[in-house]
Amino acid sequence: MSEYPSGQIPSERDPDGRNPGQLFSILRDAAAASPEKTALVQGGQNLRYRDLHSGAEILAAKLAEAGIRRGDRVGVMASSSSMYLAMFFAVVRIGAIVVPIPRGSKPDEVSDLAAQTEMIAFCYSDNFASLIPDGGTLGPRIAAAALPHAEPVSIRRCTHVKAASAEHERLALRSVGMIRFSSGTTGRSKGVLLSTSAILERAKTFALAYSIGETSCMMHLLSAELATPTLLGCLLKRTPMVFEDIHRLESIAQLIRNQRVTHIHATPLFYRMMVGSDAITVDDFRGIENVVSTGAPLPIAVAEAFHDKFACEILQYYALAECGTVFANTTQDIQKRGSSGSLLGRCEAKLV
Repeated sequence: MSEYPSGQIPSERDPDGRNPGQLFSILRDAAAASPEKTALVQGGQNLRYRDLHSGAEILAAKLAEAGIRRGDRVGVMASSSSMYLAMFFAVVRIGAIVVPIPRGSKPDEVSDLAAQTEMIAFCYSDNFASLIPDGGTLGPRIAAAALPHAEPVSIRRCTHVKAASAEHERLALRSVGMIRFSSGTTGRSKGVLLSTSAILERAKTFALAYSIGETSCMMHLLSAELATPTLLGCLLKRTPMVFEDIHRLESIAQLIRNQRVTHIHATPLFYRMMVGSDAITVDDFRGIENVVSTGAPLPIAVAEAFHDKFACEILQYYALAECGTVFANTTQDIQKRGSSGSLLGRCEAKLV
């Protein structure tokens, strides 16, 4: 397997033809084509493509400086969606593997995750420092200036873990870009190996299914680490993303108006809150094209009340960590309410 000197960022393509940098090229190409365009909005602040790209490059250099190499598993724990994206792109930039850690994790859960994946290092927002296991060497602390409107970040290399070169080679041959853990609803949560091409395919599929384009604007009210392909799909299409706390309904209403939001991606909890609140009005929904629910079952009563109030159907899809989005409902036909939709292109399904 190709290696590179410590502190040096590798090229985006290996001599043997593997292309671990294809995910980073999503951000690189967006920054080159639309440097001044808003990539995302968080905390009332706009972040341009060139700023996100620059921040990811700075962080990638710091990871390389800390000795992180291609094929290493890096736990990523960010307290904001913008910082998660910067971390994600920084890790894949150097050919390492992203292991997203949910923000609500407990210390023993983080330790278990690290052990299962033979994690080499952590890249985390400083407010999560108490959750990161001891026993490693604290690496560089990156100031917030590395990415506008973002929190300070630290890198901790786990010196007690020595990954076998065979494991690096196995993951590299499969072009693994992320290890995403399943929900564990039927047993213990298990790590799912996702290749860079599979992640890219999922991003394209989601964008195509819900007609996301350059003139769209996505309000994303989910945990970023659980919906990475959705975010990448927006970046692929140069679609601005808006992030906000689901409980701040008045702020959300203002963002919908000011940012001209066309798509909303959220959990059933958010839509139930909308039904019971006067903060968001029918007029705010004039420009909304698609409202999508995921993460939990959507009660029929909520779907009915939402339609009665906003004259808009909440759409659903069927997806899982192992194979991404398989079915998607994209119709406003009330008769299809509750349906997970039609089979997406290049997917196969079998009833057993």
